[in-house]
Amino acid sequence: MFEAALLDAVKLIRLESPDATAKEVHARLIAEGLNVELGQVKKVARQVTKCAAEGPTATPLKVPPSAPASAAIRCLRLHGLPPELAHLNGEHAVVSEACTEAESATLLSAECAKVLTLLSKCSVTVPLACMELTDAPADVLFSNNEFAVVKTPGRGLGMRAQRALKKHELVLRENPLSGSINIGRSTSTMGASDAVLWQLLQELEPFSALDHFPPAAVAILEQVLARVAQLDYEQLPPAKQQRWMALHDTFSPPEGPKQPSQVGRATVSPSSALRVPL
Repeated sequence: MFEAALLDAVKLIRLESPDATAKEVHARLIAEGLNVELGQVKKVARQVTKCAAEGPTATPLKVPPSAPASAAIRCLRLHGLPPELAHLNGEHAVVSEACTEAESATLLSAECAKVLTLLSKCSVTVPLACMELTDAPADVLFSNNEFAVVKTPGRGLGMRAQRALKKHELVLRENPLSGSINIGRSTSTMGASDAVLWQLLQELEPFSALDHFPPAAVAILEQVLARVAQLDYEQLPPAKQQRWMALHDTFSPPEGPKQPSQVGRATVSPSSALRVPL
């Protein structure tokens, strides 16, 4: 069983029954279908008791009244995250395993947990107060009051209204990750300092006077676009890089890994790449 998930499960039981012994906590976890040893529960129970004795704790996970403690290892919804993680608000996530016992203890003392988001596939550490359990179906990857992002077999991702929406009502507004990929502007500024881009521009120069690019020129233009996207990605802060890598990638191998340049290439087609926001 995941160490971090066991910590959350034990904390939930102790919140409901502060005087519960380790043996009683173990019995409840077993009754709820969790395969965990009594020794593991005793160890985690001691950590929870020690953390509680050191000072007040943050607001715990919001658990529905009917939810068992084992729900801590099921799906969570993130909300109220700090500014650097605000782009993940609304995403559904699962608790991931702490790498080491020391990391697990650090997370516990900080009232945090490590989670993996289901939509953007980001592994992040978030406060317990910013997580709530959800009984949403497994195909829901994101939800708020207006809409949910759902995975549909054979159709990919889609948006589903959570309530009756009025005509012309604004339900989503986002700022572009990096403005626009303006090839004319980007190549003039980046080409002078990037040898790879400069070489590609030299190869493209013979086709510059043509009204329509032949296949050979389109192939070079795709390489230019991928290089500009890569350089643009490298200038972004880590939070925006995570959002960039969560975008669709058509060109990287199915077995991965995703490449920033190919994500940019998949987002903008060569025929319309002169000024397209990401």
